[in-house]
Amino acid sequence: KDDPYFPGNDRRYDDLTEDQIPLTESLMDCMQRARPLWEYGISREIKKGNNVLVVAHTNTLRGLMKVIDNISEDDIQEVSMPSA
Repeated sequence: KDDPYFPGNDRRYDDLTEDQIPLTESLMDCMQRARPLWEYGISREIKKGNNVLVVAHTNTLRGLMKVIDNISEDDIQEVSMPSA
């Protein structure tokens, strides 16, 4: 909460109580946030024949994989990615 990037320090969230501001982001949160990026950005560029480089945190990438490959809730738990 002392981090300057904590959403509770952002005036856009002034109308939320402290307990309404999450301290973490779940895989479902990442997937929901990444889905429009896939649908309206990445997939359209790929259909045009363009290459797309996606750089993101592991959970965001797992969320994209779940959407793209239609991976089940149970199976996505077994998906792991090496990190540098």
